[in-house]
Amino acid sequence: MILHTNTMTTLNLVLRKETLRNYIRANPNCTYREIRRDTKIKTERIYKSMRDAYKDADVEFSESLLKRSKNQ
Repeated sequence: MILHTNTMTTLNLVLRKETLRNYIRANPNCTYREIRRDTKIKTERIYKSMRDAYKDADVEFSESLLKRSKNQ
């Protein structure tokens, strides 16, 4: 069976999204660096933000993952 490049790219994207969803569900307090280290996937290439990735995985985005100001 011969697949076109676009089909393979779409399939690859779907598989990477599923991998990220499963990883976030298993590790709800994981950081961007942990995701990249353990899955070898850069979140920003698939989602617009980490918040979008957590929303897609149906996991609440925790306070500890928010950017902190110098005052905190």
